[in-house]
Amino acid sequence: MIMSSSFSENHPTTDGIIEFLQSLLLKAATVHHIGHPQNHPIVVINSLKNILGDVRKNPSRILMKFGKDYFMGKSLRKNDENRLNKIKSKGVTTSVFIMDLEDLILQRKLKQAEEEAAKLFILADSPQAILESLVNISLHDFTRYGIFSYHLLRAFAFRHFTKEESWKFIICFLKQIRSVNFAPYQQDTTINIEKYFVNTLKSKSKIISNQFNSAYRLYHSNYVRTGSFKKSVCNWIASKQWNPTSQKLKDLHPEKLVSFRNSGGNYFVNIAESIINKTENIFTKGKKLVFLDSLRMICKDAPENTLGLIEQRLKNI
Repeated sequence: MIMSSSFSENHPTTDGIIEFLQSLLLKAATVHHIGHPQNHPIVVINSLKNILGDVRKNPSRILMKFGKDYFMGKSLRKNDENRLNKIKSKGVTTSVFIMDLEDLILQRKLKQAEEEAAKLFILADSPQAILESLVNISLHDFTRYGIFSYHLLRAFAFRHFTKEESWKFIICFLKQIRSVNFAPYQQDTTINIEKYFVNTLKSKSKIISNQFNSAYRLYHSNYVRTGSFKKSVCNWIASKQWNPTSQKLKDLHPEKLVSFRNSGGNYFVNIAESIINKTENIFTKGKKLVFLDSLRMICKDAPENTLGLIEQRLKNI
């Protein structure tokens, strides 16, 4: 793993931690992942990055070590550039359009989709449009892909990646989108997403919190495709059976959460360290860190009278 000269194992500078995290995110994008997209390493490492951001001037050694250790035993893709090189050697002789890539994915012609993506990538000034197009397709199945799509977009936006590195993120997405279950066309639905914090926090499912956090961030994002993302988010929320618990909403204002909400700090970093120091396996710890980050993000935007619910969820991690 390449580190900048400003990175020190004992005293990482702000620039050093940024480059360290960038290298972890790139490595996560190259992992050969078999399993549910919501458990992809990019989700775990981006969540870790978010939590570390609370103490960037004095980053947690425990969290950083976990980031490095998370890849132990994981295989990495090694031939991502092969398709690009083949296309380059032949030359791109026909016009290439984003809509053609989308159609190929919808038709499940995935090898052809990868080839079309390579052509677009070679011609494109920026890979961002390709990634946004892939996210737009994946959100047809928000239940399966919402968490992964959000975290991959944010991981890619963290720092400037070279064009060669950017291709790894696109391939990462294409490898995961193979099992997408495209929902039939639904009439556009309008909702007030701000009203769903309570349902989310009262849900017994940790995945719901992760999904809603991803939905909320995509809904309030500032991408070219944000309008389309909103439609998918609204349809997902409107069609979902929330089944919240009967727990009453008490108007509590937990001191530590109020302080974090107003001023930031190391509150969630301390909880993350306690998770990592447990004797559970690294996969379980990773899932808990993703849930912790979701609660951390929700804490920033949820109505203040829901902080008591967040505190209860934190106690059950």
